[in-house]
Amino acid sequence: MNGFFTLTSTLMYDLGELNPLMSLEVIVWCLCGGLILGALGSYFTRRDASLLIHKLIGDEIFTPDRALTLEEAGMAANLPLEMALRTGKPLRRLLVCVNEEDFPRKKCSFLRRFFTGEAEHVQTDLTTARFYLTEEMKYRAQTRYDTKGVTPLHLLLSVALLIAAAAVALYAAPRLIGLLDSFLTSIES
Repeated sequence: MNGFFTLTSTLMYDLGELNPLMSLEVIVWCLCGGLILGALGSYFTRRDASLLIHKLIGDEIFTPDRALTLEEAGMAANLPLEMALRTGKPLRRLLVCVNEEDFPRKKCSFLRRFFTGEAEHVQTDLTTARFYLTEEMKYRAQTRYDTKGVTPLHLLLSVALLIAAAAVALYAAPRLIGLLDSFLTSIES
């Protein structure tokens, strides 16, 4: 516990006084890091979902008898794809699972029951689940998971812009706070 308090006091205090600009810096960099992690997660989820959709469309998997497992589709069950194929997610609403009745039902969390009204949901085993895309959902899937969406270059530019925006905000914040302080001091006088 001593290490935590030492780190906190180092970040938040400067020579015994509270340093609000240092805490602002920590908040801005944490927000920037969270946005970068969100952008990375979104990119990898969309990329894997797009590959799966285009594989199903390319092989014309539009009927239950032609349904594929992820392994047969050439996809490994990774974390972004697992998250995208959970019940209720946009990708899962586009795809039909042929053997869904074989999987156990699990009690929903309080928040899910509150927002969706569902008491239970299917806990899908992605190693044995067989998916296909209906002909009616083909166009929607193509437009939603277009391969021309976010490229690695877009991702790198977004990360660079987020870091630049955080640096500019940290550079401008002390000056804006100083201007506000002098403005309020002049009003009080």
